[in-house]
Amino acid sequence: MASTPAAAVSQHMAAINSRDPERVTATLSFPFVQIWPDGAKSYAEEPGQSLTGGRALPDNWARTDIDRLELVDTTGELSIYRLTFTRYDTSGEPTLGTHQGLWAVSRVDGEWKVSWRQYLGAV
Repeated sequence: MASTPAAAVSQHMAAINSRDPERVTATLSFPFVQIWPDGAKSYAEEPGQSLTGGRALPDNWARTDIDRLELVDTTGELSIYRLTFTRYDTSGEPTLGTHQGLWAVSRVDGEWKVSWRQYLGAV
């Protein structure tokens, strides 16, 4: 899997874009927490539990590209990144907006995996 924290972020986004739940799960450490802009949290203790909290991307979503990845802080075993990303629709247009988030990546058994995400909303 990922040998660096930044590679873990890239692999996780690629997994999201693949729409393959097993691939997404492989890029996460558990327990996993998703924090939404309203403060609500989705919590998955183990693989197979829902990560969306009943929220879903629009039907016309095709992919998400990372526009900017900024390291906020690191301890050596945990790195926190601020992301700016754009969501594209099925026609390839960025009509679904540009958004921000914070993602934490931790080292698990020698591999880097995403341990929590906080969606900060549209830019």
